[in-house]
Amino acid sequence: MPVIFLLFISMTALTRYLAIDLKGFDNMKIITIVAAILLLSLATLVLRFSEKRFTSDMESPSVRQDVSDHGETLSS
Repeated sequence: MPVIFLLFISMTALTRYLAIDLKGFDNMKIITIVAAILLLSLATLVLRFSEKRFTSDMESPSVRQDVSDHGETLSS
């Protein structure tokens, strides 16, 4: 399931919220929003690392099965 893109969208939304309403926030609310952005970025880092580290060769987009009559494996 592609959730990394959704994490990027939520980080962007929080950053825009922080940039637009910065004058009305107290320090604790700013720190909370920044911590949420940091947590989302760490989750993205973990998902990217696990995607690269634990993906099998058959699930990798660079190796796919040939659907022709030859039965050879194609590499991109």
